[in-house]
Amino acid sequence: MILALGVLALCLSGCLLDPKPEGPSKQDRVELHYETALRYWEMDEVERAQDQVERALALDEDDPRLNLLYGWILLRRDTADDVLLAEQQFRKLAKDDDYRARRGLAQTLERKGILYDEASRAIASGLRVTEAVDPAARASELSDKALESWRESVSLYEATLELRSDDRESMNGLQRANVLLGRRVESLRWSDRLLESLAAHSSFWRKRLDDPDLSASEERHARRLLAEDQELEVNTLMHAASVEVSMGRASSAVARLDILIERRPDFPEAYSRRAQLLFDTGQYERAMNSLDRFLRLSPEPFESESIRRAYTLRSEIEVAMATADPGA
Repeated sequence: MILALGVLALCLSGCLLDPKPEGPSKQDRVELHYETALRYWEMDEVERAQDQVERALALDEDDPRLNLLYGWILLRRDTADDVLLAEQQFRKLAKDDDYRARRGLAQTLERKGILYDEASRAIASGLRVTEAVDPAARASELSDKALESWRESVSLYEATLELRSDDRESMNGLQRANVLLGRRVESLRWSDRLLESLAAHSSFWRKRLDDPDLSASEERHARRLLAEDQELEVNTLMHAASVEVSMGRASSAVARLDILIERRPDFPEAYSRRAQLLFDTGQYERAMNSLDRFLRLSPEPFESESIRRAYTLRSEIEVAMATADPGA
């Protein structure tokens, strides 16, 4: 009897000292919502990601990771209202000298400027109705707001690089935003700097892939980063080629596309754009070869606009070759 009472006392004591868990803690729930939001974000399911972030923020409204992700989500939603909300979000976070928040604000202002510019052009052309008494003055006001947004965007991208000198997304933003401001030479300077950074970064990760002790997860990580580098390199070379064309430097644009094709011989658009430039500069045989390569690589159906344009250009090249002066 005494032994039984002792056992009972121990059980009661254990129950009091080790009560039954009531479920995950608040921090555990925050982490679960955050990790789920990240997965939805990576799958581009923005509304689901936003739902998870808002659930987590209801539990911890000051978590900087959640607030950053919320800003990115608002920016990706890309409505005018969401862009304005993203600006508020990133301005609040940028006060803490977080390079990601500064870059987020820079990207938001870049996008905000584009929205102002589009509205200005639509009003000036009569495609958009405005309640302003003087539509031309309203269009000019919106154009000024666009320039103001892009100038601040450039300053913030530069400030981001002061905190993180190798932030390639900020270099990418600087090549874009400077073009929007009409600073084409400056844009090309950032294009070249970004290409140098990508070359160094890719070289490092290619060497890592040669490491025989590399784990499977590390290999996947390295290959993902190299794929991201390659995509950014393609976009940068295409951007630089377009800027060269806008400056009347067709030969320099062709040289940019030559580099791109050497790096990505399976990228159809580079051949198409190079063909047009070669045709414009009288290099008809090279233009034809480049265009035929585009037609072989392009996955677009025959009736698509890009394929129809290509065949139109092909006919123009044939006529030019037939009428060209052999002694020229």
